[in-house]
Amino acid sequence: MGVYAATAAIVVGTVISASGQMQAGKAAKASAEYQAQVARNNAIAAEQNADYAIKVGQQKAAQESQKGAQQVARIKAAQAASGLNINTGSALDVQQSQREINVLDAETVMHNAQLQAYGYRSQAQNFRSQADLAEFEGRSAAKSAQTGAFGTLLSGFGGAASAWYKGGGGGGSTPSTSDTLAFWGDF
Repeated sequence: MGVYAATAAIVVGTVISASGQMQAGKAAKASAEYQAQVARNNAIAAEQNADYAIKVGQQKAAQESQKGAQQVARIKAAQAASGLNINTGSALDVQQSQREINVLDAETVMHNAQLQAYGYRSQAQNFRSQADLAEFEGRSAAKSAQTGAFGTLLSGFGGAASAWYKGGGGGGSTPSTSDTLAFWGDF
């Protein structure tokens, strides 16, 4: 194989290799961007679930309050039917105790809804962090591919220059850096 053919083969191989590295970097970045978007979508869904959990908790707490008020009304009706004075003494204490239980039940329902919402919001934050990490990894892969491709080009073109000079195209001696730069400056 002649000097020209050998040098051309090195240059073509170098360009193909560098191009492959760039394409791999682009593919890795695109994949990471896709994963980031999926994580962002999951974060949105988790935030929506948190809002829904609070709304459901509020509705259940209202229902619990209503149920408790009905319970107090039944107690008062039963006390009045028994002939007790419902506005004094132990009859009033029983009603007040039931009201306190009702408030506690409604607060417990709301607290559980808030805990569930907190879990969803924590999940949303984790998804956002995943998205940020995926984007960082994508940018890093693209930069790494660019750096690798540049290194491949420098190395390959240096090898082509060396083959050119060793094969008689440049006088048979190994080229210096200035000779290599001068060689590529001719193109």
